[in-house]
Amino acid sequence: MTVNFEVPRIEYLGNGSTFSYSFLWSSAVTNEIYVELNGVPLTEGIEYELEDYTPEYGGNIVFYAVPAVGADILIYRFTPRTQQIRYDDDQPFPTEAHEFQCDKDTRILQELFASGSGGTGVVNLSALPLATQVQIINSAGSDAFIDLWTTDGLLAGVAAGEVVEAGGSVPADGSPSTKPEGYIYYLLEPLP
Repeated sequence: MTVNFEVPRIEYLGNGSTFSYSFLWSSAVTNEIYVELNGVPLTEGIEYELEDYTPEYGGNIVFYAVPAVGADILIYRFTPRTQQIRYDDDQPFPTEAHEFQCDKDTRILQELFASGSGGTGVVNLSALPLATQVQIINSAGSDAFIDLWTTDGLLAGVAAGEVVEAGGSVPADGSPSTKPEGYIYYLLEPLP
């Protein structure tokens, strides 16, 4: 399955007469769909039913009791953060399992960027270049440090560089610099 751009979270406001609320995003299985009413998690089969569901296009949440006027209704997807594929040497490439894991990873990223794992807060990422690393700053508190890649091919990592506006100056190729080996200057030129 191909996963398109999706925002796997939607909020509704109860109006005292509507029982059914739709969501239009993919999920691998129905137990990845969560519903909250006024901040309280609900249980499928007890407070609502999932109807007209397809893994590719979503479905409808149908409440047994109509939500009151002004009730906050939140429907979101939360994909388990697991990695269920293994690549073994000298074995055929697991095409279907690989595709499933790529789709799953895409859904997880959509959830993180849409609302911080299905409604638990927004995650903001930024990068801070250091002398030999880049620090990825995560507002959720789990920063990462990634080494710079090396031009000899011995160390994989991130490229360090800077964007230079048209008309700005960059050092000539091979000229001495205080920047680390492999530092890249991105020169922005106007479109022709």
